[in-house]
Amino acid sequence: ELIGRGGSVLPDPADDSAVYAWVERALQEAGTLPERGHENVLRGLIEVFLVQFEMQSHYRPSGPLGVPVTLLHAAEGGMAGDRLQEVLAVYARVVEAVRPVAVPGGHFSMLSGANAAQLAETLLEVIP
Repeated sequence: ELIGRGGSVLPDPADDSAVYAWVERALQEAGTLPERGHENVLRGLIEVFLVQFEMQSHYRPSGPLGVPVTLLHAAEGGMAGDRLQEVLAVYARVVEAVRPVAVPGGHFSMLSGANAAQLAETLLEVIP
C-alpha cells in the first residue's frame, strides 16, 4: 500500500523523474527498498506501476459479473487490515459474491518459496 507514502499526492505520470522519486520514497518508507543498489529493480517496478495505473484509471466494468469470485490476497501487508473491507466493498458493486481467501506472505513474497507452494494448494482448493 503506497498511497499515503512518498507524499500524499500522486505525481504526474508524464514526469518520469517525479514518478521515480515518489515511488522510491514510498518504497523506502515502507521498508521494502534498500537505500542503495536498487535502481534497476526500481525502474522495472515503475514501468509496471505506470502501465497498471493507466489501465486502472480508464477501466470501467461493462456491468455486474453474475458469478461468484474468489479473491486470493496476501495475508501480510495492506490487505491484512481495514483495506480488505474497502476492497470487498468495491467488488460487491460489480460481482454477485466475493469470497476472500488469505494466502501466506506479502504482495511479492506470496509467490516465492514455501508461500508459492501454499498458494498453489489454495488455487487447487478454490478452483472447481
